[in-house]
Amino acid sequence: YTKFDFKVIQTEHFDVYYYERERIAAMDAARMAERSYAKLSKVLNHEFRERKPIILYASHSDFLQTNATEVGGEGTGGVTDFARNRAVLPFTGSYADFEHVLIHEMVHQFQYDVWSRGRAGAGIQTLIAIAPPLWFAEGMAEYLSQGPIDSETAMWLRDASLEGKLPTIEQMTLDPYEFFPYRFGHALWSYVAERWGDEAVGAILKATLAGGIEPAFRRTIGLTIEQLSEQWRDAVQKRYLPEIGARARARAVADELLTEKRSDGTLHLAPALSPDGSQVVYFSEKDFYSVDLYLADGVTGEVKRRILQSGISSNYETYRFINSQANWSPDGKYLAFAAKRGPRDDIVIVDVERNKQVGRIEPKLSGVTTPSWSPDGRRLVFTGYEGGFSDLFIVDRDGKNLRRLTQDKYADLHPVWAPDGKSIAFSTDRGPETDFRTLAFGNFRIAVYDFQGGSVRVLDKMERGRNASPQWAPDGRSLAFVSDRNGVSNIFLYDLGEDEVYQLTEFYTGSQGIVPLSPVLSWAAQADRLAFVYYEQSKYDIYSITNPRALKRTPYRQQTVDSVGMLARVVVPPLDTTRSLQVREEVRPQVGEGGSIYRTPQGFRSSSEVSRSGDSTQLLQPVSVAALLDSATYSLPDTSEFTLKDYRVRFSPDYIARPSIGYARDNFGRGFFGGSAISLSDILGNHQLIFAGYVNGRISEAQILAAYANLSRRINWAVGLSQDPYYYLEPTQFISGTNPGENIRVTRIRRLVVRSAFGSAYYPVSRFQRIEAGVRFANVDDALLRINEPYNSAGALTRDPFLETDNLPGVSYFQPSAALVFDNSLFGYVAPFYGRRYRLELAQTVGNWNFSQVTADYRRYDRILGPIVLATRALYFGRIGSDAEEFRIFAGSTDLIRGNTSGSYRRNECLNANDPEAETGCAELDRLIGTQIGIASVELRFPILNPSFGTPAGIPPLEGAIFYDVGLAWDQRSTIRWSRRDGDDDLRVRTPLKTLGFSVRTNLFGFAVARLDYSIPQDRPAVKGLWTFSLGPAF
Repeated sequence: YTKFDFKVIQTEHFDVYYYERERIAAMDAARMAERSYAKLSKVLNHEFRERKPIILYASHSDFLQTNATEVGGEGTGGVTDFARNRAVLPFTGSYADFEHVLIHEMVHQFQYDVWSRGRAGAGIQTLIAIAPPLWFAEGMAEYLSQGPIDSETAMWLRDASLEGKLPTIEQMTLDPYEFFPYRFGHALWSYVAERWGDEAVGAILKATLAGGIEPAFRRTIGLTIEQLSEQWRDAVQKRYLPEIGARARARAVADELLTEKRSDGTLHLAPALSPDGSQVVYFSEKDFYSVDLYLADGVTGEVKRRILQSGISSNYETYRFINSQANWSPDGKYLAFAAKRGPRDDIVIVDVERNKQVGRIEPKLSGVTTPSWSPDGRRLVFTGYEGGFSDLFIVDRDGKNLRRLTQDKYADLHPVWAPDGKSIAFSTDRGPETDFRTLAFGNFRIAVYDFQGGSVRVLDKMERGRNASPQWAPDGRSLAFVSDRNGVSNIFLYDLGEDEVYQLTEFYTGSQGIVPLSPVLSWAAQADRLAFVYYEQSKYDIYSITNPRALKRTPYRQQTVDSVGMLARVVVPPLDTTRSLQVREEVRPQVGEGGSIYRTPQGFRSSSEVSRSGDSTQLLQPVSVAALLDSATYSLPDTSEFTLKDYRVRFSPDYIARPSIGYARDNFGRGFFGGSAISLSDILGNHQLIFAGYVNGRISEAQILAAYANLSRRINWAVGLSQDPYYYLEPTQFISGTNPGENIRVTRIRRLVVRSAFGSAYYPVSRFQRIEAGVRFANVDDALLRINEPYNSAGALTRDPFLETDNLPGVSYFQPSAALVFDNSLFGYVAPFYGRRYRLELAQTVGNWNFSQVTADYRRYDRILGPIVLATRALYFGRIGSDAEEFRIFAGSTDLIRGNTSGSYRRNECLNANDPEAETGCAELDRLIGTQIGIASVELRFPILNPSFGTPAGIPPLEGAIFYDVGLAWDQRSTIRWSRRDGDDDLRVRTPLKTLGFSVRTNLFGFAVARLDYSIPQDRPAVKGLWTFSLGPAF
C-alpha cells in the first residue's frame, strides 16, 4: 500500500534500513544492535565477516507490507532469512519488547553465519545436512534474548508437568506444532547453559558443523540427546511439581466462562464483558483456522455469533487480537475495536444487536490498539503507534478532535477510562530504571494520566515484575491488574485510597494471553464481575469472578519464593531466586554423563565443569547471558560512530538453478539441451530481476525469459522479454516414397515460436483483491515440422527417419489485457480448504492475428463437517475471432477433465485411427480440442494423514478426494448439445464429457504436491479406469 523511502544507518556490523518517519527510533535500534552484537559475539565466541542487514518498520501494519521476505501474519514478530541473513522486524511501541525481538532475530543471523561460514546464503547444503529442529534454533534464540527461564516459559513448564505433557527432545523434534519450540526450547537451553555454562551454547552451535545436532551435544556436554532429555525433564518436574500444593487452578476460585467444551476452540483471548455482564466478546479461532471476534453469553459461554469478520474478509485483513482488546460503550449497545484496513489500523464501531458496522475512525497513525470508551460514551482513548513509539490518544466517537495525550519514547499500553472520566489508567515502562540515554528499560508499571493537570503518576509498589492490563473497579477506588512479580502471572488489586497492593489469586499456571503484554482482564461495572484469561492444558480459557474485591486479604509483600528460578539446582522450598549461572558441585555428577572435553578460548575443560582458564588453579568468571542482558552500557556505541547513507539499489542473487547442459543424437536429429535460471533482487525485495533459458534441441526453439519487476509502490509493475515455443500435433499423413514399394508416415507438428515484449501492472485494492493490466507485443515464427518415417509393405523402416521444416509466414500482433482478481482462500497441505477465488480477464489482439481472449475462473471451498471440504470450480476460457484457431486448447489435461489424457486415447480409441478430417487423426481425441473450453468440477476433500492426527512431522501429509468433472471443448464450427443423437457428426457435434474418480495427494516436504488420480471416464465405454500421476496443487 505504501511507498517507503528507505535510508541506511551503517554501523560497524550492520546496515540498518529505515525510513524518515522512524528515524529517531531507528538510531536507537542501531545502538541496540551493536550492543546486542557485542553480547552475542562474546557468548557464542563468533564474529561476523560482513555486515548484516536489519530492515526496520515503524509498525506491524507497515511490516506486513514488506517485500523482503514472507511474513506469516499477526503472530509474526520478526523474520530472518537464510539466503541474505536479513533480519526484518517492526517496532512494537515498547523498546524492551522490540529489543527482545531484535536479539532473537540476531541470534538467527549468528546461527546462519556459522552454518554458512561467514558468507550469507553459501551454506545451504550445510543447513540441509544439519537440519536444525525448531527447538534448537528458536529455543536458542529465546534463551539468548530473554535469559534464563522467565514467567512465560515457567507457565508452560508448570502446565506441561501437571498435565503429563512435558515433551522429550525427540517429540519436540518430530512434532514442533504440538510442542511449542519457543517455550520448551527456551527451557532446554536454559538448563544446558545453567549446568554447563553459557559458553557451551556457542560450542554446541559450532560443533553442529562436524556431524549435526546429536554429535554436537555429545561432543560438548558428554550426553546423548536421549540422556539430556531425561535429565532435563526430571529437573523440570522436580522444580515445578512441588508447587501444586501451594497454588490453585482457576476453577478453584472462579467460574468457567469460555472453554473448548463450552465454546469450541483452544484460543479464548482478550475478553470484554458488557457493562451488565450479560454478554462477552472475545477473540478465538473457535472451530476454524483464523482468529475472529465472537459474541457469547456472559454467563453460560454459549457462542451467539461472530462479530463482522476478518482474516478472509475484504473489509478488514486482521484484528489486533494479540495486543488489543474490544471495549463496550457504557450503554452496552456498541463495541469499539481495532482492525487493519489497507495500510493502517482503524477503530471500528459496531452495533452489537444488529451486528452492523456503524462507524469507522481513521486516526491516520501507523497502528492502533485497545480503544476504550469514556464514561459518557462520547470519546475513546486508545494506544496509537507512530514512528516506532506508542502514545495515548483520545478522539471523539465520530472521528473528530484527535488529541495526543503523551508524546515520548515510553511505552503506553492498555489505556482504560476511569468511571468518573477524570483520568486514564494504563501500563507503561516509566520508572527510574528506564533511561533512554543508555537504552536501559525498566519493568512495566501501572500509571494514571490525570486530565486536570495533564500529568502522569506511576503508582507505588510497582517495582517488581511486569504489571499490565489495568481495569477500574466499578467505584473507581481501585484497579485490578495482572503482574508476574512473584514469577507467576496473577491478578492483583491496587487500592488508590490505601496506596496498597493486594494479591487476589495464586494460580498454578498463570493469567496470560499469547504474549505477556496481551490484555487479559475485563471488569463489568454493573455486574461487578471480572473476566480473565487463564492458561491451562495448552489452551487459553476465560474465567470470571463475581465481586473480585472479596478476595482482598492482607497487603502484598514480596515473597522469597520465585516460581521462575533455575532447573539444575532443585532444592526444597524456599526456592533459591538467584540467577547465578555458577552450578554447585553437588549437581555436577549425573547419571550417564560422559568424560569428554572441549576447547574454549581459555583452554580445555571437562564437559562437566564450569569454564576454567588454562591455569587450573584460577577460576575464571564464566560468561553470563543474564549478566550481559542486564548490562545496558555494555559496548553501547554513540550515534556519532554511525554513517548515514541514501539507499541505493544493488542486485544480488536470491537463487540460481543448477545449470545443466547436454548433447543428444538419435534417428530424429541431434541437438543440445539444458539451461539455468537466476533470480536477483535488492536487499528490500522491491526490485527484482529474473533471467532463465532452457533449450531442448535448437537454439531458435529455446525457452527464454528476462524480466524486471518493481514492487516499491502500491502499483507494482513489470516489463520483460520472452521466447516460448509451442507445439501442436497436426493430422498424420501417409505418402508414397521415392523408392519402389516405399511409403512414408509423416507426423506433422505445428511449431509456433512466440517472441514477446511485455509490460504489466498490478493494483492491490485490498489484501484479497487486485486489478491487473498488461500489454504485450508478440512476433510469431510459424513453421510446420514433418517427421518422415519411410517403411516398406512389411512395415519395416527402409531408411533413417528424417525431419523437414516448412517455414510459414510469420505474424505479429499487439495484445492489451485487463483482469480483476480476488483470492481470500486459505491453503492447506496440498490444496486450498476455505474461501473463494476468481479471475475475470479480457484480452484483445490487434495485428496479423485478431481474436479476443476471455477468462472466467471461479473457485470456492466450503467446509462441510470438521476437516471435510467441498471444493467447486467453474471455468471458461476461450479465444473468439477470425484467428482464434491459431492457438487451440486441449481440455484433457490432469488439471481440467481428468481421465482424458492424449496418451490414453492413442492407446485405446485412437490406436489405428487415420481420419483425414480430424485435426489429430482421431475423432474421439478431437472432441477435447477447441478454441473454447468450459469446465465444472466438484471435489469432496478429506484428510487421510497429517500432523493434526498426531503423526510425526517427518511423515508427508496425505489428503484424499472424490471428484467429478464435466466439461467440453468447442470452436466456432461446433454444435453444442447435452447428449449425442444418432447421425450426429463425430467431429462437429460436441457434448459434455464426464469423469468420476478419486485422488490421493501428498506434500513432498514443501517442494511439490504430488497427485495420484484414478479416473473413470463416463463417455469412454472401452476404458474402465485410468491412473495418472501429476505434480502441482489441486484447484
